[in-house]
Amino acid sequence: MVANHGEQTQKSRGIAFFLAYDPWQTCWKSPAGAVRYFDAAERQGLVTKKEKEHISELLIDLGLDVAKLYRGRFSYYFTEPRVDNILSNRNHLNHLSESGLAIADAWVDRLYEACPTPIVPETQLAVNSFKQVVAEGDIDFYSATPWLAWAEALDISCLGPWVGLQAYEIALMLNALRKRAIDHIRHSVDIRDDVLRHKVTIPIFSQSLQGFVSGVFYDVPKAQREPILTTLLQFGETMGDVYANLRKRHFIDALDEDLD
Repeated sequence: MVANHGEQTQKSRGIAFFLAYDPWQTCWKSPAGAVRYFDAAERQGLVTKKEKEHISELLIDLGLDVAKLYRGRFSYYFTEPRVDNILSNRNHLNHLSESGLAIADAWVDRLYEACPTPIVPETQLAVNSFKQVVAEGDIDFYSATPWLAWAEALDISCLGPWVGLQAYEIALMLNALRKRAIDHIRHSVDIRDDVLRHKVTIPIFSQSLQGFVSGVFYDVPKAQREPILTTLLQFGETMGDVYANLRKRHFIDALDEDLD
């Protein structure tokens, strides 16, 4: 879901997405084929082709560093063929556009889509209203571990242009995440405002936890926040019911099979 209000100023923007709960790995995952945010940002004029390539290179540099350091439960992500192919072509991004993997120019979106997002209860399950997102505080939190830094870097790269972040601000935040998470160096983040955006996260329960719907908004009038919350809740409940029915059906099908 993408909204752009205020035709005269073009300042008020927002984006919302649903991440499904994976009970086997206790993580969140984007539904396959649901992510085209970074690729669409250039088409909408939110970033230039040169800025898009620069952000891609910074992101891949962070991914290569995390792949070397990280040995946690999500380490399989970096050996997944498509992810490995993207990271291996750091200096040949044009090759990805011409490859037979249907990546086109959306390699950052493919990285995002394949990434299991760790559950962070204090920010994902306890929040159900608008919360200010502050550069320094968020960078400190997400640079606590290399994997958190990687997940947040993908989030910033894909969603940042849609909520008012300029390309140079995204680059500053990616550099800060890399310095703190990988090099353990406190790297300053000089953003024009303390508050970059507002974020709302709503856990969705339908026959147990099914996922969460998250919205990130830029310069949204207070009068619009309650209607936005209502829309997000309805959107999340619809998605939650769909996933609950899918899982129930798969479970019933499994019972009909001969299993060890």
